[in-house]
Amino acid sequence: MPLICPRMCRRPVRHILFLILSLTLALSGNGLAAGATEAEVNLRKHKPVPEEEESILDLTFGSPPELATERGILIIDAFEDLNGDGRRDEDEKDLDKQVVCTLDGIDYSVPAFIPGLPYQETFELSCTSDSWRPRLQDSQVFVGKRGQVIHLDLPCTRKD
Repeated sequence: MPLICPRMCRRPVRHILFLILSLTLALSGNGLAAGATEAEVNLRKHKPVPEEEESILDLTFGSPPELATERGILIIDAFEDLNGDGRRDEDEKDLDKQVVCTLDGIDYSVPAFIPGLPYQETFELSCTSDSWRPRLQDSQVFVGKRGQVIHLDLPCTRKD
């Protein structure tokens, strides 16, 4: 029975010469670039990462604003607190556009969505109405976490 030689064995001389040449090239150099010393190669490997420079746009228009996820959001809703317990019940109605809250010197008609509150800051909040008496538990709003959403459900009773 004749021995069947794989494809590589058909031209053994060419493959053996290729392997010898490859091994000779691999073993002749020690992995350094031509003309470079080992110290130069190590210096190139451990160069510090260059700091990002400000672009002309940053210098002209300033830094980009913080992401919305880094700032706090305050949501204020008002409702008629019929039983005076300070919690919203099913039969208590919303008081849309009947209460005005002031935060950081700006008036907001309730319901209010106030985005962009800086992280780790305290804001003074006050609420008024012509026909309702809003009851604030705390007049200060503190953004304690990045991207914090504060929902204030404001109980109100009728002025007599």
